Amino acid sequence: MSNVRPHHMPSTKAPTSTPSNALRVAKLVAAVVLTLVALLFLVFPQHLREYRLYFTEQRPSTVLSFEEMSQDWSEDDVKAKLRHVAFRCYDNKPGEYMDDRTCYVDVSSHNGIPSLSLSFYFARNKLNHMAVQVPWWHQFSLSRLMKSAYGKPTGSQLFPVAGVRLTGWQLRSGSAVFMNRDLPLNPLSWSMVLWSSRRSCEPTSCFVKNEE
Repeated sequence: MSNVRPHHMPSTKAPTSTPSNALRVAKLVAAVVLTLVALLFLVFPQHLREYRLYFTEQRPSTVLSFEEMSQDWSEDDVKAKLRHVAFRCYDNKPGEYMDDRTCYVDVSSHNGIPSLSLSFYFARNKLNHMAVQVPWWHQFSLSRLMKSAYGKPTGSQLFPVAGVRLTGWQLRSGSAVFMNRDLPLNPLSWSMVLWSSRRSCEPTSCFVKNEE
């Protein structure tokens, strides 16, 4: 009998799997993202608290046209315009925030745009500024609403001031309204609309010609 050289049959045993490079990269990216999120929570606890309350509380909606607002309004006048909401009002220390006194209102939306809160700033008991804090992911809806209501902006900042670029509209009353031109870099921050009285824009102007 002749000798037959045996053939080596291929093994049917599945190879032992090892973590792929892609999986290791994905884990590393996830770890970095979680670390950054944790740092944001530690550095900006007030922002985190505000969003938590926004998503868990029942808050009223408000409507108040920027064109309607007047620098002659007192604190009582503003409260009379928004009788269905709760105000928190505080005297400001010199150089703290804007103006002499601030009133805050927690809301779910303002003028049809989802919003976190309203801030009213008074100088000598007269309305001088008003701000609306808007979740950053609604900024594009806010921008469309503002342009639909007031048309082409009167002016826009080409370069940031204190890290922020604004775009704004001059209103018929002589007051002005501004909003963030760009999304905030901090994902826990928010966009803002700022109404400024005619008085606060004097003696020069809230707008500089040929800025952009």
